[in-house]
Amino acid sequence: MKIFIVYAHNEPKSFCHALLERGVAALQQAGHDVKVSDLYAMEFNPVASAKDFGQRQNPDYLTYALEQRHNYQANSLAPDIIAEFEKMQWADLVIFHFPLYWFSMPAIMKGWIDRVFLSGPCYGGKNFYEAGKMAGKKAMLTMTA
Repeated sequence: MKIFIVYAHNEPKSFCHALLERGVAALQQAGHDVKVSDLYAMEFNPVASAKDFGQRQNPDYLTYALEQRHNYQANSLAPDIIAEFEKMQWADLVIFHFPLYWFSMPAIMKGWIDRVFLSGPCYGGKNFYEAGKMAGKKAMLTMTA
């Protein structure tokens, strides 16, 4: 199985990070291919903005979801979005691994979801559940508290 782990914790000596390392080792030992995006180490930009799009469909008013659809079709998304989207497409299973902050995930993880879960290929549209880019994929959350 191809497994992509999206990891968000700002301390490499944390229990959360130790679980990541142990999990990756166990998955690889079991014969799985594993890729990890360590959002803090990557200094991933979590801010959804007009800078994410090389070719604005409507330069006068930013409707982020519509621009995602347009720029996905035009191959003009920001390189960091494309790289993360490709990892997600590669995977059979996506694991979101993070500490629980105030009943939710860290802001950097939420920003990753906002920017990488593209409107059109990841959600919305006709026959999305049968034909969308996420069809057939599995997801899992691992959280520390």
